Amino acid sequence: MSVTRLLLLLLATLLAAGLLYRLRAERADTGLERAGESILPELSGRINDVAAISLLSAEERFTIRRGAEGWVLSEKADYPARFEAVKTALLGLADLTIVESRTSTPRLYPALGVEDPEAPDARSLLVTLLDSEDRALCALIVGQPASGRDQLHVRRPSEAQAWLVRGKLRLERRAAGWLERTLPSLPADRVARLEIRREAEPAVIVTNSAAQGGEVALEGVPEDRSAAGEPQLRAALGGLAALDFEEVQSAAEPLPTEAGRVTAEFTTFDGLRLTATTVPASPPDPEAAAAGACWLQLSVAAIPEAAEEVVAEAERWQRAVANWSFRLSEYRARSLRHELEDLLVPVGGEADALPPDPDGLDFDDLDFEGFESFEDFEFADPEHGHAHEEAADPEDAAAAEDTTVDPVPDQPPRDG
Repeated sequence: MSVTRLLLLLLATLLAAGLLYRLRAERADTGLERAGESILPELSGRINDVAAISLLSAEERFTIRRGAEGWVLSEKADYPARFEAVKTALLGLADLTIVESRTSTPRLYPALGVEDPEAPDARSLLVTLLDSEDRALCALIVGQPASGRDQLHVRRPSEAQAWLVRGKLRLERRAAGWLERTLPSLPADRVARLEIRREAEPAVIVTNSAAQGGEVALEGVPEDRSAAGEPQLRAALGGLAALDFEEVQSAAEPLPTEAGRVTAEFTTFDGLRLTATTVPASPPDPEAAAAGACWLQLSVAAIPEAAEEVVAEAERWQRAVANWSFRLSEYRARSLRHELEDLLVPVGGEADALPPDPDGLDFDDLDFEGFESFEDFEFADPEHGHAHEEAADPEDAAAAEDTTVDPVPDQPPRDG
């Protein structure tokens, strides 16, 4: 081999090496060499070691801990957390993989939502996973979603580099979003007697003997009034059916006020007795008070002659509710605070409609004036998406067939 050819080969080798170095450097600048890696590799194989999840944002700091009977929220008097929310969060964190690097300049962090979560107006959320000794397993600042599918911005709090990652991550920023917010349910058909008591007023008593061939009845009806219809009385008996709440606190904390206290006692056919005490919300909870919310305390016991299975059920109920007070919306609280007047109608009159569920459709708002049959309706033409009527004459038919749309002016081009 000639010296010239040897020099050319050496030069080509150097150029290739330089090009490879430059490509690797550019790839490193964008973090592409780490694409597909886990952003939290220390979590791999250690999800079962997670004993607590600490979350910090500008709005709130709280911790979800694994207890003997499941996950609980420490700041909510150890009230149970939704297991599905915890499971989804842990699996989502473990599955986050790097797409590419973003900025490492602190002044640009707010644009991605990866700034210090304690900074003023911060949008970030710091998630720290702890073991049973409260030692940090890993931590991640979760920022804003990106335009790509299932992509978002994150940053490890010990590092300057922010990253674009891919994965399905669902994290509630507020403690209330992690609560198991559905209470045990008592269907109306189980209730034999309901007694609602408030100070200086006659008790409201509804009895249910329908199972024995009787009826649902209201006691103490004045001579000049009639009881409301059975649907309304049954709705009163179902005051503890499908009950949920907005907020929770320890039962050891005093209720905000004694004024307006109402006690509703539900007794079932088999001897389960549930006592629901409600008081209106008040300062320092002004928004809830203005919305008509109430605080609820529940106690559950079995009557002396109840069977063993009923006693066991009462104990399960008591464990589920006795240690906490629950804040109900005005709509939910109303079902536990009926006055006698609520369940009365004029003699010969009809009961008012049941109060609408704010989450449901109120048919009283629909206007059926002039409607006699479904033939009065015009149904949408499935082909054209508008009401179809047969044209009266050829000119109208031609007009009906003319579906010309005025041209839309060209839109100016957008940058990027």
